[in-house]
Formats: sequence, C-alpha cells, structure tokens
Amino acid sequence: MPLADWLVAARNFTAALTGSVAGTVSNAGTGNLLAGAHVELPTLGIVAVADRTGRFMLTGLPAGTHEIVASYTGLDPKRVTINVTLGEQAIRDFELTASIEAQL
Repeated sequence: MPLADWLVAARNFTAALTGSVAGTVSNAGTGNLLAGAHVELPTLGIVAVADRTGRFMLTGLPAGTHEIVASYTGLDPKRVTINVTLGEQAIRDFELTASIEAQL
C-alpha cells in the first residue's frame, strides 16, 4: 500500500476514535460573524480560533460531555455543555452579547 493510502487510513482510524465540534461565533446584537473569536475546551486545553468567516472546528476530542467556552474581545464569554460522540461531529453556534448596557 502506498504511503499516501496509509496516511489516509490512519487519519480515518483516528477520526473514528475521537469526535469533533464545529460551528460559528457571531455578535448577537449585530449578527456579524466574529473572525478571531476563541472557542476552547478549558479542561483539555484545546483552543480553536474562528476563521475569517467566524467558523471554528475543534477536533480530536474524547467522547463524553465537555464544557466549551466561546469568547471575543469586548463581548461576554458564553459557556455551554456539549456531548461528543466518537466518529461524529457536533454542531454548536455561539451568539455572544455585551452586558455593558446592564451596567448603565
């Protein structure tokens, strides 16, 4: 088997042993997608940065329930719990808000 085929097989095997989470991060007030937003699994130290379209992907996650935190400068972080299944990709979109209005 050529090396490229081995690499594809190894990647597919690894994907079956882990799960992933993908989605978008946006500003709830404006609806704008947030390039550069951070999405993190704090307990595992895994961080993804949203691309220029506000999309992120966390891969190589063990199965189970995890807390995910999305954050962006100037907006309040949002924490959610999500269930990761082996070989599956969970979808989770985040809409971040600013609580500054509540302080006025």
